[in-house]
Amino acid sequence: MRNITPAMLFGAPIEDIFEIPIPDPSTYEFPFSTFYELQMSSFQLRNASALFARTMATKIFVKTQLAPDDFTRQSELLNAHHSWFRALKKLELAKVLTKEEEIMAASLKLGYYSTYILIDCALSLRQTNFDAHLEYFKAINHNAKIILDSMGLRTARSPDTQQGLNEKTLQVLNRASNEDGVSKAGAHFTFEISVIPPLHFVATRCRCPIVRREAVALLETNPPREGLWDVETHIAVAKRVIEIEESVLDPVTGWPAESSRLWCSVHDGRGYSDGKIMVTFAYAEWAQDRVPQADDLRPFTGAAERPDAQWVEKIG
Repeated sequence: MRNITPAMLFGAPIEDIFEIPIPDPSTYEFPFSTFYELQMSSFQLRNASALFARTMATKIFVKTQLAPDDFTRQSELLNAHHSWFRALKKLELAKVLTKEEEIMAASLKLGYYSTYILIDCALSLRQTNFDAHLEYFKAINHNAKIILDSMGLRTARSPDTQQGLNEKTLQVLNRASNEDGVSKAGAHFTFEISVIPPLHFVATRCRCPIVRREAVALLETNPPREGLWDVETHIAVAKRVIEIEESVLDPVTGWPAESSRLWCSVHDGRGYSDGKIMVTFAYAEWAQDRVPQADDLRPFTGAAERPDAQWVEKIG
């Protein structure tokens, strides 16, 4: 169960092989005695969330009318998230945690915050919906820092997070302050989803210029490759997303305007060209206004352009 989510996020039709039901929130009501038990219980919820998000992304892109069942499933998943998180908090309060348990709790929270935001925003192309989750994005960074520190990847705070902000953004954000990270080289490989996907999620879906740059700085500590997620690729994509989106800013918030926010920014599966990765981009407003095509639901083989590609760039 634990390695199904990465496959689904990269488009594998796992649901054709395994049934992936939505967990009943009541399954999390009984007390868990260890974080390992809680982790095992989270995989079904994570897998159901990934499947729901992918299914809804397809529906809203091809303009299929959302059914009452879609809203019901969203509500069921959010309720299951709340129930699971209450179980985690009870376990945290039940005893003094060891260092290992603190790290495991941080890892579990990374998954919770990421999938909760994903599910809550899954029924619309509108990207400003993500803005309501700023505190959860900050929590992802905080818990990722705990994990990275445990790896010996130093993430000391500094005021340098504003480095790279353009002057227009800085003028609007002169009332704001936050923190940054400083990196140290890492190595190795793991099949587990840990910090890279959640931090990339913050960098590309949180439009607060400070918080998303903190996520990039944490990625730059160079954590181990996680399955199909290598940190260099995701840093490069995240930085390009920030550059594109911050080309047009809201004059009040200093955050990217809806017109410049991206819906799609993914490695398109066609490998490398001239030593660079091929990345598919699409603005949310383009996806919203686009007229559906007959072949939108054709299987993507990598030989042709993705139907959700507004344009493709070589990055790296």
